[in-house]
Amino acid sequence: SFTVYDHPKPILFKKTRQLSAAEWDALLGGTWQSAVPGYVGEPTLLMRLGGAQSFAPPPAPTADEQKSLLLDTPVSRLPVVDDFRWNSLANASTPVAVLVWWLAVLLVGWLTFPITFLLFHRLPDRGYTLGKSLGLLLLSYPVWMAGSVAGNRWLGNTAPTVIAVLVGLALVNAALLWQNRAALARFRRRRRWLIFSTEAIFAGMYLLFVLLRLLNPDLWHPWLGGEKMLEIGFLNAVVKSAAMPPYDPFFAGGMMNYYYFGLFLVGVLIKLTGITPAIAFNLAVPTLAALTAVSVFGLAGNVAVSVGKQHGDAFSRLRYFTAGGLGILFVTLMGNLEGAAQFLRDLGRLSNSTFTSALPGVETAVRAAGGLVQAVSGAAPATYNYWDPTRVIPETINEFPFFSFLFADLHPHMIGIPFTLLLLSLAFNWLIGSNEQLSIINYQLSKKTPNSQTQLPITNEQNVHSPTHSTHQTHPTPQTLQTHLTSSFLRWLAFPFVLGALGVINTWDMPTYLGIIFATFLLAHYRQISGALNLKNGALILVSSGALAALALIVTIGLYLPFFTHYQAPAETGIGWVRTQTPLGMHLKIWGFFLFVIVSWLWLSLRHPASRLSLLRLLSAGLRRWNVLPHFTEIYRTVVGPLAGPLALGLWATGGLLLVSGLLFALGYRVPAYLLPLVALSAGLLLRREVSAATTYLNLLMFTGLLILLGVEFVYLNDFLGGGDYYRMNTLFKFFIQVWVLFGLAAAVALPQLWDVAWRWPLFQQLLWRGAVVILLLASMVYPVFGTRTRVEDRFPGAENRPPLGTLDGLAYMTRGVFEWPAGNPIELKYDYDAIRWLQQNVSGTPVIAEAKIGYYREGGMRVAAYTGLPSILGGLHQNEQRFAAQVGERDFVVNEFWATPDPARTLQLMDQLGIEYV
Repeated sequence: SFTVYDHPKPILFKKTRQLSAAEWDALLGGTWQSAVPGYVGEPTLLMRLGGAQSFAPPPAPTADEQKSLLLDTPVSRLPVVDDFRWNSLANASTPVAVLVWWLAVLLVGWLTFPITFLLFHRLPDRGYTLGKSLGLLLLSYPVWMAGSVAGNRWLGNTAPTVIAVLVGLALVNAALLWQNRAALARFRRRRRWLIFSTEAIFAGMYLLFVLLRLLNPDLWHPWLGGEKMLEIGFLNAVVKSAAMPPYDPFFAGGMMNYYYFGLFLVGVLIKLTGITPAIAFNLAVPTLAALTAVSVFGLAGNVAVSVGKQHGDAFSRLRYFTAGGLGILFVTLMGNLEGAAQFLRDLGRLSNSTFTSALPGVETAVRAAGGLVQAVSGAAPATYNYWDPTRVIPETINEFPFFSFLFADLHPHMIGIPFTLLLLSLAFNWLIGSNEQLSIINYQLSKKTPNSQTQLPITNEQNVHSPTHSTHQTHPTPQTLQTHLTSSFLRWLAFPFVLGALGVINTWDMPTYLGIIFATFLLAHYRQISGALNLKNGALILVSSGALAALALIVTIGLYLPFFTHYQAPAETGIGWVRTQTPLGMHLKIWGFFLFVIVSWLWLSLRHPASRLSLLRLLSAGLRRWNVLPHFTEIYRTVVGPLAGPLALGLWATGGLLLVSGLLFALGYRVPAYLLPLVALSAGLLLRREVSAATTYLNLLMFTGLLILLGVEFVYLNDFLGGGDYYRMNTLFKFFIQVWVLFGLAAAVALPQLWDVAWRWPLFQQLLWRGAVVILLLASMVYPVFGTRTRVEDRFPGAENRPPLGTLDGLAYMTRGVFEWPAGNPIELKYDYDAIRWLQQNVSGTPVIAEAKIGYYREGGMRVAAYTGLPSILGGLHQNEQRFAAQVGERDFVVNEFWATPDPARTLQLMDQLGIEYV
């Protein structure tokens, strides 16, 4: 240590001359051409034990690496598409634009509702709250496929194709409407209140977030502009592309190597309404928030009502509205506990208190109390930081849906949220209809066995939700059997259709929701077996469920094959081991409220398991009579007999799990230490066949969320950040959003039931538990109250640098905005604005432009390509994330020469090589 750390030997090197290219080639022997960025050799054994990132030597080229990621046709010769800004009235009037966009979404939902009604006919609300999301997918998919297969101005991603598909959907749904007119009429009469409520919620949430966008419609900001520049550029390219995949606006001649389908959905609405992308961007975000709200409202309400039917309750509007309303609050409008912690710290800074305490939270609370006195006296706390509560864990992103909708980046993770709820609804729809689906399979098998007595139950709405089989059974007629088979097949086919959409909207969602599909099939099969689970029927359940899920994955890839054929992840992918542990306090600041509700539910479920599973019953007895645990073995042998078989194995496994949890805690793995028992308990509760399918589904939501949280503490998905400190940034970013949706939905259903059960507890326990719920809920609402105001005011500093309120035009900020870059150099954006408008109005097609290769996070680069959609020779950000390093490096070399050369002849030569038409 003396020579290495305290007195290291300094070595100075002096450059004596410049080596020629030939000398470099001679020294390196051409090996530089196969160099891997970041490769420093194979890690040693100690490095591996320490979790060092491994970079393998360059492998032989694979088939995927042979993808050029380039267009077959020069980008300037692509078909001219200019059919997306035809609505001059809406583009000139904000109220008209808001109204037209809202009516378009309503139209899509209403025209496709007969399909939604048939698909979700087992749900209490028949899927009405999901109609708009499903309708948008049904409209967009054929248009996307036309663009992928034909891709010309007549049959492709064009307004005429959108209109033709919409008319076709209307005709198909008109036929379904006529065929099912009696059932639809009954639904309209009985659920009129639901229809009005759903539309009111959608309109209210849409207008709420439109208001937020009106307060800050800017599509860039010098410090916290997010990735809007990238997204508006991609959106412009999508609507200007007749063929799919779209061209890349930041790499002229390249195709968009990105999960772009979410932006494509927005593009379809743009073509339908004729509203320009700069305005539509600020309408799409409120639409996604509203779709999320109505989707979670319906799903939470459906699950709550179905859980109630287990206890013989009739359809309850109160139960539906309570769970649905909480679902909107928890998933769409709520923040995490760090929002309240920051507020208390800001108050504490107003206090002159020097109080300190080692107890968590005590010091902050005492100082905040003193600061509150100062605030009441007129002292102003620091400006609330709306950004930090989404960066709780260092070097990671910890967003929640409300922040995503508030910050308003039109990012894939946000676009995918309402469609994840659509898939979760499909899973619930399948699980509660499992009796019918499994009986069909059994009946089909019985036809091959002459002596079989298997019969198909004809179920009604009431017994669908019962945990037991229907007692009314009869042989089905061929017509009835055909109807059941068709219905089940369509419900199954909806899984790959929606899963594939998730995969091309936000690829990170695909593994989780494929797992949920498999778990749904598995639980549906498991709930149908009679008698105890054994090795034979367990293997049959596992194989059949796996086959259904695998087939769904195959169909998923087939349905969206044009995307998967062209898309290539250029960065090294795979799974790596997490090198740092999440501090428990930070973890609880993010998940504290949800975990309190979920742990309460699991605790209550274990105390009253409502199951014949002996292990659960014994654990329940131990929880209620913990004082007899030391004598458990003796009592069991006296009353029952020798402790052996599966029960003994289960008890040993439980003890081993608790031991592992204790060891993890002792080794500093605090978060996994508490999550492991919760994952195991929630998995055990899934094995209860005596409870309703809705209760099983609720436990599945909890189990999946807990399992994800446990998993990301040990592994991460490798991407372009894999070798640095931010290696798990995207893993937590993407998966935490998924967990928030799962937990928010589960808590919305569980909390009202827990609240009702709490009335039977002793008064002190009631007050303690309910008080904790209220405090945690209020703390979670601090962020939306204070963070919203700070966010909408986070614009260009100075009123003179902001356009008047009332516009949704995301480019209006350029008419007045001034920023300094580099330091001290003012840049007035109004001149760029005039140039961009001129290009939009006078340049048709996709000619190549030369724009300086400058990033946009702080510098505002790429703005011409982004706001016009015209392809630039090379963008300043993200290309190394979306393309092969060699491809980007080669283009970068040519682009640098173009800007640096003083030779006019060479400049013209390079312009011809790059296809540049505008500089």
